[in-house]
Amino acid sequence: MMPFMRLIWSALLVLAIPASAGYAQTTATDCAPDRVVLPHEVDFVVSLAAVQSNLERCQGLADCGEDARRLFGLKRVDGFVLDPAGDILFVGRKGAGLGPLDFDDFVVMLRHAMHEYAPVTHHIDAQGRRVATRTLTAPGVTIDPRPESIAALNRLVENTTLAQYAQDWPLICQTPMDAKTLGIPHGTGPSAKMMFADAMLKTISNGLSPVPDLPSVHDRNLTRFLQDGTPSSGSMTRYWFSAGLHDILEDNGDYLFRRANVALLDEAEHLTSAGEFAATGQTNPVARAFSCDMTRQFPDLMDQPDLGYLKDLDDVFRWGLVAQLLVSSDAFARTGFDTTWLLKQAPVRLYDVPHEFTGVSRIYRWPQDAPADLARKGREGLHVVFASCGGVSVDLRETVKTVRRDANGRVAHLSRTVLLQRPAPTARSWRVKVGP
Repeated sequence: MMPFMRLIWSALLVLAIPASAGYAQTTATDCAPDRVVLPHEVDFVVSLAAVQSNLERCQGLADCGEDARRLFGLKRVDGFVLDPAGDILFVGRKGAGLGPLDFDDFVVMLRHAMHEYAPVTHHIDAQGRRVATRTLTAPGVTIDPRPESIAALNRLVENTTLAQYAQDWPLICQTPMDAKTLGIPHGTGPSAKMMFADAMLKTISNGLSPVPDLPSVHDRNLTRFLQDGTPSSGSMTRYWFSAGLHDILEDNGDYLFRRANVALLDEAEHLTSAGEFAATGQTNPVARAFSCDMTRQFPDLMDQPDLGYLKDLDDVFRWGLVAQLLVSSDAFARTGFDTTWLLKQAPVRLYDVPHEFTGVSRIYRWPQDAPADLARKGREGLHVVFASCGGVSVDLRETVKTVRRDANGRVAHLSRTVLLQRPAPTARSWRVKVGP
């Protein structure tokens, strides 16, 4: 059998999954981008009360309220300010080139944060009373290959020639993968956006959708092989998007997201004899390098027109953060904002999100499929095959969330400026200029 390398990957998109001891996984602080948001970069404000009022009047009419649904042009939410007159003011940027926001994402994430989607369970307490509790599941999606498919791939690796391996691998990978939404209704906007980002990450990581300056896992494996002279044994790597390194400034209930990053995490796994995935406690250096590079470059990648789904994913993470902070800081009670319509009546659009995906695979032969500069580096008569198969996950939980009181008055200055520059009490949105 000719030497070859195999790479199998799967993953899960979940809001929060705690790392078990001994897992050699990346953390959200690894490889964080340097970019931070300063108060003077905030240039646009949107009134939540105005958005709600506009959409309430629409009564669910299909073509009504599109300006409000897109937050009157706000492109990125960087925090919020409390209006004592009974309003929540979203602050952020109206930068050209960024994709629009979707108010449905906020509604869904707020309902989750306020346990609207948490199923009720009952138990008998120590005094014999029947007690109802809600079980909260973190929002997310998962597209996972079935264990029997991975087991079949492992058998193929162990019992075939290289040519048969390259031929049969894609056939096995085409078997359906199970797609699930966790914590929020399947088919809502956040579910659809996370699922699409999950699906597209497969093609980025294996090189089917090349991204400039972000070598695929296959390209990295080939480069390493050509440097070392021998292929590694390969591993099954789980990737998932997670809330990255967050640095949040707070003052009197007002918040500015100085950092709110999305991170791509990874950990090596193996298939147990019971047909379940388990962490190996080891690190795949090639997978780790890919994850780190994508995390560092994420703010730039999501600005690229053909990678707009990454911006959609960033929006979902940010709305999840906004919702959590609004609830944890008791912002609605402090301002007197009535959430009844948001939680019980606001219509949200549903998308046709499948429950099964066809497996995505790639066979990468060397030297046939390699770029010319890498193809020339080989040894006479040696052939290598790299293969991928599986899913990816997204984790919406804050793995690192630092909320610190702003002792320097920056958030207070932002808040005063936002309120003073409001052109009228009924203004639905307005430009703001925050000086130093």
